[in-house]
Amino acid sequence: MFGNLGDAKEMLATARNPGESEQIRSLLGAFAATESEHRAALREHARELGVDPDEAGLTEPPDVEDRIDELAAGISARVNGEPWSTWCEHVAPDDLDGDAAEEFAGINSEEWTEMQESIVREWRTDDDLATGQFSDDQLVDADLQSRFGVDAVTFEEFVVNYSPGRLFEELFAGEMNRNTAGVKALSGE
Repeated sequence: MFGNLGDAKEMLATARNPGESEQIRSLLGAFAATESEHRAALREHARELGVDPDEAGLTEPPDVEDRIDELAAGISARVNGEPWSTWCEHVAPDDLDGDAAEEFAGINSEEWTEMQESIVREWRTDDDLATGQFSDDQLVDADLQSRFGVDAVTFEEFVVNYSPGRLFEELFAGEMNRNTAGVKALSGE
């Protein structure tokens, strides 16, 4: 009667944390190995053409085990509803203070513009700060750097333009997209 209890427990554990499932990790391993082999072949092709692979955007492939962990984290984030922390850990630059920036993740362009204007207004109206010699962009950069660890361009790229869908696109298609960009660079496109 209870012979399949172990199977049920395994299914429940997989449902709770699919990134730790041996079956899923095995599939991710095949995917990661294929990505790595593809990148290695493209790098070799670049060298045969007399092109530095790094200059063509064909960096060394990620370690397969690290890539499996990254992909597994993406699956777990999707199931467990924690894509922002996964984005910060695996996609965003290390300098970004993800905890501080989370409330601004995915704001729309109007909110982003208002945020920048508010920063400039606060800095310009503070009599203790001599801001006259700085441009508005420099003030925004300084503010964001002090609060979140990154400049405005990086903040916009990794916080304002964040979406859960982009996390999964970057994690699962990012390496192949980089390979495609490398092929285009080698082809002169």
